[in-house]
Amino acid sequence: MCLSIIFSTYFSLYIQLNTFQIAVATNGAVSLAIFNYAEGGINWVTSDDNGGVNGFGGTPAIAGYNAGDGIRSFTIPQSMTDNIQFIDNTTGNTGNVGQWVFRIDSEQSLTFAKCQDSG
Repeated sequence: MCLSIIFSTYFSLYIQLNTFQIAVATNGAVSLAIFNYAEGGINWVTSDDNGGVNGFGGTPAIAGYNAGDGIRSFTIPQSMTDNIQFIDNTTGNTGNVGQWVFRIDSEQSLTFAKCQDSG
């Protein structure tokens, strides 16, 4: 399953758009959540309701996952800081810029290591 958020909008005097992708992959035993943030895709990180002005300031966004069980969750380190606006230019836990992968099944909440090319 793949959900691509092409136009996550912030409305003000002008429209700002965020573009990112979230994919869930499973083989029936292991399930992964894949977060892809395209370079230049993050253009706002908060709303006026959260004390922001034109998409910035106030309380910035939080990124990651939470299974809702009080056990399995991960918050990307830049979350709720001004640096969340650079998530699309930050190396994720995969070693790739703008990409984070998490194991989200009932097993341990492990971050996914970058695959090695067997050559």
